[in-house]
Amino acid sequence: MSTRASVDFYFSAKESMDPVARIYHHGDGHPEHMVRELNHFFDAVRWDCETDTRFDDPAYLAAKYVVYASQTYGKANDTDPLLKFLSVGIGSFLDTDYTYAIVCSGENERPTIHLGSPSGVILTLPPEPTEETPK
Repeated sequence: MSTRASVDFYFSAKESMDPVARIYHHGDGHPEHMVRELNHFFDAVRWDCETDTRFDDPAYLAAKYVVYASQTYGKANDTDPLLKFLSVGIGSFLDTDYTYAIVCSGENERPTIHLGSPSGVILTLPPEPTEETPK
């Protein structure tokens, strides 16, 4: 069965704020996968958008995430039409296993990924293995 996740986008880390947008992610919502996926998404935004990343605007960033996730994880194959995707949606789903809070803090400043809520633990990528570090 899929590990479902909710990816919530916030303006700040204040606990009392409601998310600006909530995106449903159907598969592989485990922290090990989602931290890597969200960081790849941030890298893609920085690469594609250069100086207009909208890292400070959770509504626009959430919209970009829907497009990114639909094309990265939602299509069965590369020949499917643009809008033929599943596994990503917008809104509240009650049966998610994990919730991630994306806190947008400043223009061109990479958002932070929190587990559970905006005041939850900040999740970061583990260091990449080097020749001195065992894999």
